[in-house]
Amino acid sequence: MGPSAGARTTARAVTTTSRSTRNRLRSFLRRPWTAMAGPERDGPRVAAGFLSEWTAFVERFVRPSLSNADVYRLLHDQHHVPHVFLDGMQPLMRRRFVTRLQEAGAEQMDKYTAQVARFDAAAVNQTKQAEDAAGPRPTPPPSPKAMFVHTQYGLGNRLRALGSALAFARAAGRVLVLVWVPDAHLQCTFADLFVNDLVWQSELSLTFPFREDATYRVDAPLRRIRKYSFMRHNATHVLDPNRVAVANDRRHHLYVSTAYVIRSQLTPNIIAMDSPYWAALRSLIPVPPVLRRVESVQARVDSSLSPGSASAASSGATRGLATMVGVHIRSRSISTDITGVTAADYSPTAAAITDYWRSVTGVSTFLTRMRAAPLSVRFFVATDSPGVYDALVEELDASRVVRLERPPCPDRTAACVQLALADLVALSRTRLLLGSHWSSFSEAAGRLGNKRLLLAGLHFGRPRRAPPRQSGRRPRL
Repeated sequence: MGPSAGARTTARAVTTTSRSTRNRLRSFLRRPWTAMAGPERDGPRVAAGFLSEWTAFVERFVRPSLSNADVYRLLHDQHHVPHVFLDGMQPLMRRRFVTRLQEAGAEQMDKYTAQVARFDAAAVNQTKQAEDAAGPRPTPPPSPKAMFVHTQYGLGNRLRALGSALAFARAAGRVLVLVWVPDAHLQCTFADLFVNDLVWQSELSLTFPFREDATYRVDAPLRRIRKYSFMRHNATHVLDPNRVAVANDRRHHLYVSTAYVIRSQLTPNIIAMDSPYWAALRSLIPVPPVLRRVESVQARVDSSLSPGSASAASSGATRGLATMVGVHIRSRSISTDITGVTAADYSPTAAAITDYWRSVTGVSTFLTRMRAAPLSVRFFVATDSPGVYDALVEELDASRVVRLERPPCPDRTAACVQLALADLVALSRTRLLLGSHWSSFSEAAGRLGNKRLLLAGLHFGRPRRAPPRQSGRRPRL
C-alpha cells in the first residue's frame, strides 16, 4: 500500500523547499560572520550571531512550507520512523530530519539515474559482449534510511560510540540521528558540548527488551526497525560489542544502543586507534566556552616558552600543546566517581575490573614514567583528582606540569562536563599521550587527536597481579 495523497503532497513540498533553499543557504553561509561580532570580534558573539541568523533563516524559508503535524506524519507514514523516536524530538529536529532524508533520497536517485544512463548507453551496442559488460539493469534504490545511535555512559564512551556511528552512517548513506539522553553518567545534552547541526534528541522512552514496550506492539515501524543493544541487561551484555558487527540492511532503519565502538563490514578495522574512519569524530566542534579554555592554556604554554629555552629550540615551529606530552590519570573508583548508578549499569565483576585498573594506574605509575623523560619535556595533565596534580608538581616542578585553569568540579553537570571536554581537546593536541588503561576518556583523546597512546598498566607500569575475570553468559536478543 503506497503513501496517501496527503503524504505525497507533503513530500513534494519538502523536496521543493529543500531544493529551492540550497542557493539561499550557500549565500547565507558565505556572509562575513566576523562582522557580526562587533568591536570585540570574539568567537562566542560570532557563534551567537550565526545561530540567531540561522534560526531566522529556518523560520523564513523552511517552517512555513509545512506544519509541525505535517512533518510528523510525513516522517511516520512515508519514512516509517517509529512514534517513540519522533516523540523524543523537538519540532526543529524533525524538520532537520525530514530535510536530510529528502536530500539523501535525491542523492540516491541521482546515482540511480546515472547508472541507468550508463546501462542504456551500453545497451545501444547489441553485441553479447556489451550486454555482459553492462550487467543487469539497475534497480531503483530503497527509500532513504536512518541510523539511530543511542550513546550511553560517560563522555568518552559516548564519543567513541558517536564517532564510529558517524563513520558507519557516512559509509552506508544513512541519515544519522543521535540519541543523547542526560542521565547519572552525563547530565548534559549534546548541544551543551557541541555546535554541529546533527539531528539529535535528548529523550527516548524505549528500553530493552523492546518487545515488552507497549509502543512496540501497536507501532508497525517500531517492529520493523533493526535493533542492536550492546548495553547490559540483567548485569550482562545483550550483544558482545567485540564480536557482533552491525549489518547495513538497506530496507530498514537501524537502532544501535551502545557505549562502544560500532563494528561493521562498511568500516573495517575501525577499532584501530589510527583508523581513517575516526576523522568523523574530529568533525565535532566544541561550544565556544570549551574552545576558550583550550586556547587559554595554549597561550599560557606559548608565553612560558622563551625564545632561547631548550623547549622552544626543540619545538621549532611547533608551539603550544603540540610541544608537550599529554597525561591522563584516572584514579577515582566507581563508587566515588558516579552517583546514582544502578546495578544494571555495572555488574559486580565489571565494577571490580574497572576499580582494579584505576587502583593500579595511579599517580605513582605515571611518575615513574614521567621521571624517565628528559628535563626539557613538559606535561599537560588531566586528572579526576586535584591531589594527583599536586603530587606531580611536588615531584616534577611546576614549570614542567601544566593543566587547565579550572574551578573544582567533581560532578557530571553540564558545566563540569564542559571542563572535561576542554581537558579532552587539550590532550588531543599534545604530541604524545600517556593514558589510563580501561579508560574510555584516554581512548577518546587518542582517537580525537590521532595521536600515539601509551596506557599505564598495559604499555608501562604493568601490574603484577591479574585483574578479575568477566563471567556470565550473554542473553539472546
